[in-house]
Amino acid sequence: MTKKEQSKDLSLLRERQILQLIPVSQSTFRRWVKDGKFPAGFKITGRITVWRSCVVFDWIKNAQDWAEVGQ
Repeated sequence: MTKKEQSKDLSLLRERQILQLIPVSQSTFRRWVKDGKFPAGFKITGRITVWRSCVVFDWIKNAQDWAEVGQ
C-alpha cells in the first residue's frame, strides 16, 4: 500500500463533507445511517461524528455498482 493510499484510509470525513459527495438531504442521510443503509460513523468528541473516508468511498462505489446493475 502506498503512502497516498494509507493516508486516504486514515482521513476522516464529517457529515457536511459526506453530503457534498452524496446528493441527499441531511435528514435522508441521517435516516440511512439509523436504518443501516449507510455505515455508522464514530464520535471523536461528544458532539462530533466522523466516518473513515475509505468506508465512505467504498459505499459510494458499491452504490454506483448497484445502480448500474439496475439499469
